[in-house]
Amino acid sequence: DISSVQVLGQVLVILNSTTAARDLLEKKASIYSGRPIGHFFDMMNWSWNIVSTTYSAELRLRRKMLDRGMRPSAAVLYRPLQKDKVHHFLKQVLLKPKDFRKHVKHLQGAIMMSLVYGYDVQEENDSYVKTVLDVLEIAERALLPGSVLVNDIPFLKYLPEWLPGMGFKAVARVGEKLGQDMVNFPFDFVKDRIQQGVARPSVTRENLLELEQNHGVDPEEAERAIAEASGSVYPAGADTTRKSVSAISTLFLVLALYPEVQRRAQAELDAVTKGQRLPDFGDKPRLPYVEALWKEVLRWKSVAPVGVPHATTEDNVYDGYFIPKGAVVIAIYGARFLSWLDEDLASDILSHQGLRARPQSVRADPTLATVFGFGKRICPGRHIAEDTLFIVAAAILATFTIGKAKDAHGNEVPVECKYSGAVIIQANDFECSIVPRSKKAEELICMESWETDI
Repeated sequence: DISSVQVLGQVLVILNSTTAARDLLEKKASIYSGRPIGHFFDMMNWSWNIVSTTYSAELRLRRKMLDRGMRPSAAVLYRPLQKDKVHHFLKQVLLKPKDFRKHVKHLQGAIMMSLVYGYDVQEENDSYVKTVLDVLEIAERALLPGSVLVNDIPFLKYLPEWLPGMGFKAVARVGEKLGQDMVNFPFDFVKDRIQQGVARPSVTRENLLELEQNHGVDPEEAERAIAEASGSVYPAGADTTRKSVSAISTLFLVLALYPEVQRRAQAELDAVTKGQRLPDFGDKPRLPYVEALWKEVLRWKSVAPVGVPHATTEDNVYDGYFIPKGAVVIAIYGARFLSWLDEDLASDILSHQGLRARPQSVRADPTLATVFGFGKRICPGRHIAEDTLFIVAAAILATFTIGKAKDAHGNEVPVECKYSGAVIIQANDFECSIVPRSKKAEELICMESWETDI
C-alpha cells in the first residue's frame, strides 16, 4: 500500500491504494496538502497559481472564491451553458465526424472559458486558449519529479545561462510572461464588459460584483486576488478540461469496442426520451446505466494515473512508516494502478466486472470519488466536470451510433486501446464510424436550441 524511494536526497512516498491515499491526503490533510518546493515555478513567479503553490492563507482565499463559484448549487446555474456548448458540439460532429477529437477539445475549452470569463472561444486559433495550452505544457513538464533538474539541484538557477543544460532559464522567462498574460488579459475583458453593462454570468463577474458590495476590503488587493483566482482556475480547470477530453475520447473508444454496451445505454435513453428529444439533466435519475457508463470510463482508464504530487508540511508516522517533512507524496492506487499496468486486466474489468455487471456497483466504486484529487487540494470544478461528462455521454448516445471505421474495401479498421502521456494520459489516435441514429436524431442535432419537456 505504501512504499518510498530517495532521489537526490528527496524522499518520494508512493501510495498504491485508495485506503492509504485517503488516510493521508484526506484524513490528515492539514499536513499532506503542501506542494513540492518548485524552484522552477519560483523562477516563473507563479506564486499566484493554486495548483502549484503550497498551502497558505493566500491559497485558502483563492480557493474560497473558486469554491463559491463552483459549488454544487452554483454548478446548476451553468447547466444551460453546458447544454448550449454540447449542442454545438453535436452539430460539429455531424458535419465533420472524422474530426471528433478536435471537436471534443473545442467543447471543453468553450465551456471553461465561458464559465470562468463569459467568453466565447473562437472555432480556430483562439489566442486565450493558445496561451493557456502553452502554459500547461510548461507546467506539466515542471510538475513531475525529476523532470526539471533545477527542482532537485536548486543552485543551478545561479549559474550563467550560457552553460550547457541551462535552457530551463529561458523557458522560465517565457512561462512568467505567459502566466501574467493568462491572468490579466481575460480578467480585463470581464472588467471591460461589466463597465459596458454586457458582461455575461461567470465566476469572475460574480466575484467582481460581490466585491462592489464589500466595502471593508482594499479594492485593488481584492481585484488582484480575483484575477489570480480566475487565472488559476483556468489552468486548473484546463487540467480538468484535459481530463474530460481524455475521458470523452475514451468514451468514443469504448463505444466502438463494445457495441453491446452502447446498445444497452441507448435502449435506456430511448425508454426515457422516446427518441423525440435530447436528454437533459433532469433525466439523470432515470438513466443509471448511462451514468454508470461515463463513470466506468473514468475508473477503467484513469485520465491522471499519478495526479499532482502533494508534500508533507511536518513529520508524520503512518502504519509504522516514518514520513519526513518535505516528502513528496504521489497517489497511484486501486483500479487506476491495474489499468495503467495491465491492458488485459483492464479490458477484463470493463467487460466482466464493470458495465456487464450491475450499474450500481460501478457507481459505488471508491476509486471514482478520488478522480479529481483529495482533501484540501481537490479540484474545485469537479461538480461542473461531472455534469459535463454526463450530458456529453447522454447526448452522444441519444443521437449517434459509434462503431469501427471501414477501409476502402469495406473491411473494419482495427481499434487499438493504446494510451500515452505523463500527468494526463490520452488515447492514441484511432478511427471510428460516427453516424446519426435516425432521421429524427439528425433533426434534433440541427435544431436551433436544446428543447426539453423536463
